[in-house]
Amino acid sequence: MRKQLFLLLVFTSFFFSIHSMVINSNTIAEVITHVEENTLVIFDIDGVIMEPVQMLGSDPWAYYEGDKYIAIHGGNVAKGLEAFAPVWIKVQEKVSVRTVDKKLALVLKMLKDFGNSVIGFTARGIALAKRTKEQLQSIDIDLSNNSFFSENLVCPSYLFDNGILFTKVGYNKGECLKCFFKKIKKRPPKIVFIDDHEKNIESMKKMCSEEKISYVGILYKGASYTKETFDPKVSDMQLEYLDSFAPILTDKEARELLGIKGEIEKTFASL
Repeated sequence: MRKQLFLLLVFTSFFFSIHSMVINSNTIAEVITHVEENTLVIFDIDGVIMEPVQMLGSDPWAYYEGDKYIAIHGGNVAKGLEAFAPVWIKVQEKVSVRTVDKKLALVLKMLKDFGNSVIGFTARGIALAKRTKEQLQSIDIDLSNNSFFSENLVCPSYLFDNGILFTKVGYNKGECLKCFFKKIKKRPPKIVFIDDHEKNIESMKKMCSEEKISYVGILYKGASYTKETFDPKVSDMQLEYLDSFAPILTDKEARELLGIKGEIEKTFASL
């Protein structure tokens, strides 16, 4: 009897574990292995679908620069991010982007062929909705073709536009998606969510647990710019000369300019 009870507990534990799973991956094709019928696949935008062609405007830069504004405002996150928003928007209006993973277009086509719904989800801010669509168009990505919800929807804390859910900077993605489902009176039996930030993966996991939605969270590590590769001196130089050069200084050009600036400072210091 005890043996049967033990096996039942093991089986039950395994059954529930496959309905809520978080994994790490550096390939976008990972999502294909986790889809089933009626699965909603949700892609983060920055650092997953697209990334800037230089360090300025990348996810690591946004967190680095945003933290500076938060510190200026005495640690008040809301006020800091509000002050940072105009800089973030100005940079995004000027940066060019590239696809993070070259297999993305194929993955999107396969998901469509399988009959799965796909939406984009970004916390880059509602004000950047138009610019985001322009950037996606520049890399031939259209998420409206197989979206979960076909209408556009405007709410105080989020916007759903052509297959992309835009929410405010710093907003909890899990809570935002819950509000979205409640608004449209529709939710999927399973979600596969791919994002490059653990806090978003976990907030979505929590929401899915509360809403009894099967969940696979993929913490994506395929972007070129990460905490490990980010160099704040390079992005600071690119931001400093943002209005002086078009296009924006490349990472190589910024490093070269840093070198020249350093030599000039040494020369003046020795006088």
